[in-house]
Amino acid sequence: MSLYIFAEPERPQLFTDGNDVTPLDPVVTTLADNLREAYLKRVGAYHHDLGEPRPSAYPRVQLHGEEPEEVLLDAELYTTLFDLYTVDGWAPIKQLQTTLEQLSKAKSQPDKPAGGTPELKWYTAYTFFIYCRNMLTLLIRESLIDLERRAAIQIIARLSKTAVAV
Repeated sequence: MSLYIFAEPERPQLFTDGNDVTPLDPVVTTLADNLREAYLKRVGAYHHDLGEPRPSAYPRVQLHGEEPEEVLLDAELYTTLFDLYTVDGWAPIKQLQTTLEQLSKAKSQPDKPAGGTPELKWYTAYTFFIYCRNMLTLLIRESLIDLERRAAIQIIARLSKTAVAV
């Protein structure tokens, strides 16, 4: 005679009846909202890299053109770039980029391939400018895509009306 003993551990309940589960809310965050949060973090890093500057210590760049304009590279740089783009197009932003590229290059040791160490203030300002420029470019692209989508909807609706009339 043989005696077999099987021990089965108590199994956890793998599936629930669903009464205690809260449904997921489909939360849609726009690109602008995501960029706003990222921009605030980047501004904090910019201030940290500059050493928490006073308003008078922010780098300034003079733009040359019909109306010379001074651009302050502070926490409001994104809105400044947006205003420049809205009023004058991309040309002042390109001019600002060229100026900042020249200012951020190292000039202390021109005989070395790297040119030496760039001045931290200008290098930091240049990298912050590039971030803001890219952010502006993304938002412009997103707006153009939305405009094209809306235009396509209008065109299709008008073509449909024309097809019905013919």
